Amino acid sequence: MLGWNGRITMQLERKILVIDDNEYILSILKILLEYDGFKVQTCPSAASALALAEGQAFDIFIVDYQLPDMNGDAVTAAIRKMHPSSIIIGSSVEPKERAFLSAGADTFIIKHELPAEVSAFIQSAPCVSFRERGSVANK
Repeated sequence: MLGWNGRITMQLERKILVIDDNEYILSILKILLEYDGFKVQTCPSAASALALAEGQAFDIFIVDYQLPDMNGDAVTAAIRKMHPSSIIIGSSVEPKERAFLSAGADTFIIKHELPAEVSAFIQSAPCVSFRERGSVANK
């Protein structure tokens, strides 16, 4: 199957939680990632995301840095404790790579490149890496 960006995609049925207070970003990522075959949920705040993450398993988290109730690096640290095997992608309009990686993120993508780069990053990750990380969505 061809994804929205013309790349061949796999129907991984992986669950992604996108955390961002910008409704436009949430909508765009949800549409694009669902088109690529992922199950996507969105949250506009850290509190709602952490509450959801406590009760559900996600394979991938996409976390914005500047949230209304908590910075993204703190959200990343909390998610990493709850879901040590999930992939966490940090994002910001400012270069916050060091903050995200120190908090436990797997990678950082600058926000204006997010729609194209997040799909490329996820698609380039070998399927075996999800199993090696012990994806909680399959437990």
